Amino acid sequence: MAAAGHNVMEVEDAVDDPAEVLLQHKVPSLSMLNDKELLREHRQAGRRTIQDFLRQHKCYEVLRPSGKVVVFDTNIPFQLAFYALVEHDTQAAPLWDSTARKFVGIMVITDFIDTVRDYYKKNVTMSEVAGKSIAQVVHDPEGHRMLHPEFAHGTADDTIYHACELIVKKKLRYLPIVNPEQQLMLSVLSQLDILGYLVNTFREERRLFDQTVYELGIGVFGSVITMPHSSRLIDVLQAMEARNISAVPIVDEEGRVIDLYHRSDVTFIALAGDAEQTMSNLNMRLTDLLPQRRGPASDGEGLKCCQREGGREGGRGRGGGLERRR
Repeated sequence: MAAAGHNVMEVEDAVDDPAEVLLQHKVPSLSMLNDKELLREHRQAGRRTIQDFLRQHKCYEVLRPSGKVVVFDTNIPFQLAFYALVEHDTQAAPLWDSTARKFVGIMVITDFIDTVRDYYKKNVTMSEVAGKSIAQVVHDPEGHRMLHPEFAHGTADDTIYHACELIVKKKLRYLPIVNPEQQLMLSVLSQLDILGYLVNTFREERRLFDQTVYELGIGVFGSVITMPHSSRLIDVLQAMEARNISAVPIVDEEGRVIDLYHRSDVTFIALAGDAEQTMSNLNMRLTDLLPQRRGPASDGEGLKCCQREGGREGGRGRGGGLERRR
């Protein structure tokens, strides 16, 4: 009985000061709950405002007035198609099957790089790859990623919101914009095109972008992969494919981030003097490859960083200079 009484005394002592208990357990006050509710409503209102904006504007407003569209017949050589993308400074091109008389897929710069990497792992020479047509490649296991049997697309009269829905639901990197009556390809939109239009056109006095990048789920948090700058290119490409990421931070011997390598970087191909050297360049070390890149990121000045708790307002302010990165 004495033991039981002692336990009762401990409980009574523990709850002697309700205010202290509240502080210990950090029970939110009514004002704190109200503030959180107001913040949640504010953020929901912000999202609705942006959604309404996207519903009020059409895809034709995003199209570039002088934009050109590159379309590949699936009978042309695969390697020639890649060089045509680079020559025309185009990231993606729809694929036209002249026999079936319909669009059957999209070829992206990264598709060529990933396909070359897959052939490399199977000891297929670049000469063999160069001799294949797009139609032959897309029916190989290495080229299936370029086929899109449904060929999801939008029209110029679709709302930008509808285009965003298609991109998200179909997990598209690029959305073809087609004239349905004439089966005429008008443009190929990317998420970056839509984001650029939003940044340059959307006007709102209220702060709708004050959520942090972490809260919005932008980027990768937790198991962040990095690659040492002494890595072979083939290992870097395979690591990005395994993690399904488009870029990977490059670190020095002390673990400091010194650069960012993108899957769409074509430097190793541009350096090749012939077809076979393209394959052998996959064994290049990043220490040899990175200094030979051209552009703002080649000297490290193009490397931008943000904090996990950083808001979107800062990113939006710098968004006016959005441009594609090869």
